Amino acid sequence: MKKEEFLQSITQEIKHKEAKEAVYQELDTHIKNLERESIQRGVSQEEAEKKAVEQMGSSAELSRRFQKLYRTKIDWILVSLFVAALGLGMLTIKLGSSISMETKLITALIGLALTAVCAFQNYRKWREWGWVTFIAPTLLLVVFNLHILPERIQPNVQGTTVVNLSFFSLDLNFILIFYLIGWGYILQRRSCNVPIIAVLFILTIVLYGRLTSIPNVMMYIIMIASMFIFSARKHAKKITLLFLLTLFIIIAVMLLLSGSSYYLSRLSIALHLGKDPAGAGYVPVHLSRLFHQAEWLPQANPSEGYRIGGIDTEFVYAGLTYAYGWGISIFIMLVLSALLVKMILLIKQIRDPFGKMLVSGSVSVYAFQLLYNLGMSFNLLPIMGVWLPFISYGVGPTIANAVFIGIVLSIYKTKDIPIKELAN
Repeated sequence: MKKEEFLQSITQEIKHKEAKEAVYQELDTHIKNLERESIQRGVSQEEAEKKAVEQMGSSAELSRRFQKLYRTKIDWILVSLFVAALGLGMLTIKLGSSISMETKLITALIGLALTAVCAFQNYRKWREWGWVTFIAPTLLLVVFNLHILPERIQPNVQGTTVVNLSFFSLDLNFILIFYLIGWGYILQRRSCNVPIIAVLFILTIVLYGRLTSIPNVMMYIIMIASMFIFSARKHAKKITLLFLLTLFIIIAVMLLLSGSSYYLSRLSIALHLGKDPAGAGYVPVHLSRLFHQAEWLPQANPSEGYRIGGIDTEFVYAGLTYAYGWGISIFIMLVLSALLVKMILLIKQIRDPFGKMLVSGSVSVYAFQLLYNLGMSFNLLPIMGVWLPFISYGVGPTIANAVFIGIVLSIYKTKDIPIKELAN
């Protein structure tokens, strides 16, 4: 069997293009080395090639080995936890008369569909759209800041901006999906040094911060910081720590100087629980009462008084604990926590720097929402508009988080496929 025929018989069953090219190059190089050794011993070129191919062994056996090694993988544990989280989100239907089962079910199905679409994409091709995924949301922020499309945007009670589409509205946080890919591309480019990255970062912070709430800005900052840490740049951790400390100090000073009663009052209530129970401190006191009155099993006849504003969104965990009991509440926390831990463990398994940054950014967005919402529910953090992933009622947050899960699954699917840039 000739070399080309031998190589084609091995690689033709390998579906992934990059894996096929890597296997072809690896075997071709090995055969050439064997040929060179035979020629040095006086064997003809044709005979040396034939002998080298014979030394490689059975093409069918090699083909099976490489197919097994480079097959795409699905993390069924992560998928199961994700589906379980979406299913548990259906429990919020009991928390409010305005909640539609049809809307919640359709949102979950859309989330599943988008996750599947993202999971079966080749994430490495997203690099080709790197600058587009950064410039497009930035221009969108400029348009919204200049009020060029006022009919498409409106503020909500949490201080963020909602984008009105034809059939539904989306929180402005959906642009984080595009920034995730855009920043992943920028951070892996060595031509983009730290000063350039800092300028782009501050620019987007200013544009985004003018349209959204402080928690959302913090989530964006943490996403970029985690990606920078895994960008394999020199002194990345030290630079990130110094920059974060400086940035958060600036935000704190600006908040204090601005005299914003909304955030300052919530910070004061968080530090002095029980203060002003009839005013700004009513919600923290009510949340404590819900946890205190919760039983281990679902309430047979829960009091209507437990339904306060946000009981199906920001305060959904307290509402579910009271309505369904601590047993269901702890199970929800375990599922959401297991989902976080599973994604964190995946970061170490990713060899591709671009993929590692996308996973770390996705994990940080999910972790911020989960940990802040739980901390807020137990009155450990100031009350702000942060929803519990997949559980809180709402189309935008569920869809955005589903896309992040899909991105993680896409990267895991090809984690063992050779990286073309490294191979070269």
